[in-house]
Amino acid sequence: MSAANQGHNFALIGAAGFVAPRHMKAIQDTGNRLVAATIRTTRRHPRPLRLRRAVLHRDRALRPPPREAAPRPEAGRVEYVSICSPNYLHDAHVRLALRIGATPICEKPLVINPWNIDALQELEREHGRRIFTVLQLRVHPALVALKAELERQRTSAAGGAPAARKQVVLTYVTTRGLWYGVSWKGSEERSGGLATNIGVHFFDLLMWLFGPADQCQVHLREARRMAGYLSLAHAEVRWLLSIDAADLPTPPEPAARPPFAPSPWTARSSSSPRASPTCTLASTNRCCSQRLWRRGRPAVDRARASHPYGSRHAPARRASPATFPRQGAARP
Repeated sequence: MSAANQGHNFALIGAAGFVAPRHMKAIQDTGNRLVAATIRTTRRHPRPLRLRRAVLHRDRALRPPPREAAPRPEAGRVEYVSICSPNYLHDAHVRLALRIGATPICEKPLVINPWNIDALQELEREHGRRIFTVLQLRVHPALVALKAELERQRTSAAGGAPAARKQVVLTYVTTRGLWYGVSWKGSEERSGGLATNIGVHFFDLLMWLFGPADQCQVHLREARRMAGYLSLAHAEVRWLLSIDAADLPTPPEPAARPPFAPSPWTARSSSSPRASPTCTLASTNRCCSQRLWRRGRPAVDRARASHPYGSRHAPARRASPATFPRQGAARP
């Protein structure tokens, strides 16, 4: 088999993110190889074991070679770098890919500040490589058919006159939990805000369908809501982006707690029957807390056991001597 038919070597930056599995699947489905990946794990948010086994931490393939070093063999060289890191790191990771002689494929947005695009264009000419971004909505079958229909309407306008500009209203409301505000996505310095983090996909789609923009206005700019006006070559767009649940047409329904199997530590007595298999997580943890409290285990706290998402998610708290008996003391 020739080298051209063996596929290309890919490296992936940001394997712990939401979109990274889609990149991995695309690399595999196109007959290419993922030879290196980076992942950031913490003690509080460990990744699944199957993902840790598939990731090469601090792989040498992502390190720029010394100037005096001999060129790497073609078989082991990284040819493409798939960038799935947070928005504020896209610029730096694109530069890293170019320095190691690879072609970057970066998620949107390429940069947060528009003036950084000029520097990336200079690097493209310096390294002789292109910088690609992911335009997933442009290949959706329904949107491809919509674009073809819009082009047909423009060419079939009566008397050769230009077709009337479309009036488009874009309203996108999606709820986000409290995690959104404390993560990098909730920081405007690191994500660029709603327009850059979420709206960039819709703005790319609108300009692909209706032509380039000649006017842009922002009427509302808040942490969880943005709105404005966009004038395109063939359409006028009024848009609203929101992650506030108050903007939903109907109030969201609370998610049901999944059933939780009874723990072997569940308290059993003549007055309290055995916990049923459909007992909730909070009730099971309370039973476990009562059991361990009787056994004199100061490592488990009642406040932690009553945490809505389980005891292991609550911050550790030291029990006072007055609450739990000392080790070795007689049990009540």
